[in-house]
Amino acid sequence: MRFPPPTPLVKTILFVITGCFVTQLTLEVWMGQAWVQWLALFPEPGLHTLWQVVSYPLYQSPRVWDFLLSSVFFWWCVTPYELAFGRRLTLGLLAVSSVASAIPVVLFGAFFADGGSYASVAAGPLTASALYSVSPHI
Repeated sequence: MRFPPPTPLVKTILFVITGCFVTQLTLEVWMGQAWVQWLALFPEPGLHTLWQVVSYPLYQSPRVWDFLLSSVFFWWCVTPYELAFGRRLTLGLLAVSSVASAIPVVLFGAFFADGGSYASVAAGPLTASALYSVSPHI
């Protein structure tokens, strides 16, 4: 089985995500800027939730192999959908999947957050941690 040829939308999204990944590594690893982590969606709701629902796909795991694998699977899964249904429906699906993936994280944090940590919220055996990457779109 061959990989489908990348469509213009997938190329654009992968280009933007790669640029964000390089910028993120530059700021976090080499310059020590911790504020970049505020792009990920934290489970405890607050003012930061307003931009994090939109920005969490831009924040990637700092591990290169995680980034490469998620990029390949994004290409592999989204390209056939765009070829079959077109650019407009693909953008709509990506937008809906972004919001639909964020809702359980925010709701879990709203009900079980104790104000101790933004990065993760635990309720018994369940733990919700920050949501990031394009994994929900795959």
